[in-house]
Amino acid sequence: MVRIYKETKVDVRPVAPNTVVNIQISTQESAQRRARFSISSSTAHEEPLVAKDEDEFARRYLATQGSVYFRQRKVYPRTFLWRVVDDNRVLEIQSADLTRGVTEQHEANIMLRLDFQEAIVPSGVALADLEDHEPLNVFVITASKQLHTLTLRPEFFRRAASIDENVSDWCKTCTPAPLAFSYPHRLHASSPLELFISLDSGALLRLTRRAGDDGMVSFASQICSAWNCRHSCRIDL
Repeated sequence: MVRIYKETKVDVRPVAPNTVVNIQISTQESAQRRARFSISSSTAHEEPLVAKDEDEFARRYLATQGSVYFRQRKVYPRTFLWRVVDDNRVLEIQSADLTRGVTEQHEANIMLRLDFQEAIVPSGVALADLEDHEPLNVFVITASKQLHTLTLRPEFFRRAASIDENVSDWCKTCTPAPLAFSYPHRLHASSPLELFISLDSGALLRLTRRAGDDGMVSFASQICSAWNCRHSCRIDL
């Protein structure tokens, strides 16, 4: 029997307590009141570290969705493990590379814990990147139908000090107008510039933006300015 692949175990635990960075993501309503946050490079939470029963352990630590993403750009870090934990509110992202180049001075051992303060919808996370750009784009849809566009630089996973504490610089939030009367079923990113959202009505919503647009929305009209919304024909699943 010929083996065409080699199975490798990926450890979901952080390398050390001081390699975990907890970041609170503001909602669209609270973004103006609180534009900055304090980075806590610790696994300490307000809740006790030891769960009191199996239900609490499952809610806080077992992932409800997750996957491994391989970037198109073949540079370190290239492989990322992401998981949704803590009652569907927290998105954990960390490098899952097994090796790094000899010229790399800093190991990508930082785990980002992004707390969205509300539940992430099922199949509501998508990652994408471009081969000629370093940043990793992460897209998240939450229960209030808000679309978060995060631009994560590779340095975020190497040194906690490189993370810009002003969240609004690298995390943009908008509410696509068509979601006002539909509920998102699944999110897919074909590229950082094009998203597809299947809706509970059976329709398919396509969001596009120009290169250089950041995903911000016009609060006055509630119509995406950077993301252009377009409905496609109804599909039968």
